[in-house]
Amino acid sequence: MPKGSENPTFRRIKNPESLAAQLREGDGIDPRLEHRKNSSSRHKDKPNHAAVRLAGQIARTIRGSLGVGPLADFDVLSVQPAKGNVFLVTLVPMTPELVYDESQILDAANNRSGHLRSEIACSITRKKVPSLLFHVLPCPARSLDQA
Repeated sequence: MPKGSENPTFRRIKNPESLAAQLREGDGIDPRLEHRKNSSSRHKDKPNHAAVRLAGQIARTIRGSLGVGPLADFDVLSVQPAKGNVFLVTLVPMTPELVYDESQILDAANNRSGHLRSEIACSITRKKVPSLLFHVLPCPARSLDQA
């Protein structure tokens, strides 16, 4: 194995003692861990494309399965991945004149969540079907007090 003086690409430090006396950022940290820290911070900014794609599939499936009853007058505004295997489904009324009780709509949606999850299971290929958490946006045009 060639020594430092025999290897032309080897860069010789003239005064190595001066470098040992200087403290720099990252001294004492394993370089492999520093690389992992930087790469994980980049991944936090990027959206999870698989979760976004699954959210789109869930939105399409729920739109077609709201059916009859109190949920028939509602549409899916958005489906967003939440923590774990849970997706937040935001429902909005189709017409602004619609008068509804938010708790009644949430109860109806929670009662139908088992049926909706089985419909989602038929349309996706995953081991576990995600849980659904419903949120109803209030009607901006009228409230129940004005009705």
